[in-house]
Amino acid sequence: MESEAKKVVIIDDSRTTLMLIENLLFEISNKIQVRGFDKAEYGLKYLKAHKPDLLIIDLFMPQISGLELLEKIQPSEGMKVFMISANTKVVNIESALKLGIDEYFTKPLKVEKLASKIKSVLYAKEKHEL
Repeated sequence: MESEAKKVVIIDDSRTTLMLIENLLFEISNKIQVRGFDKAEYGLKYLKAHKPDLLIIDLFMPQISGLELLEKIQPSEGMKVFMISANTKVVNIESALKLGIDEYFTKPLKVEKLASKIKSVLYAKEKHEL
């Protein structure tokens, strides 16, 4: 029986970071449905109607920060959340953890670690390897 396609939403104002993560997801599996947004307000609107398996968001973005976005969407059960930022201040990491993120990654991103964590959360329940 073939598994259902996983859904991932990426929200980051850096197009470079968006492209990096999108390419990484396609390398992991061509069965991952990816939606990327470089404006948090568009991502927020999308998230109000769709619940991805994984949400990857930047901490600092114009208009709406990653923390504000998390407060607005209140991640649903089953949705994993990764936050990425160049910021390494403990207070910001703790704030994000209190809002329910699962992982916090600092920029520049360590692609191998990010890929490993993505595989872990998206395919934790599946017994077969990709």
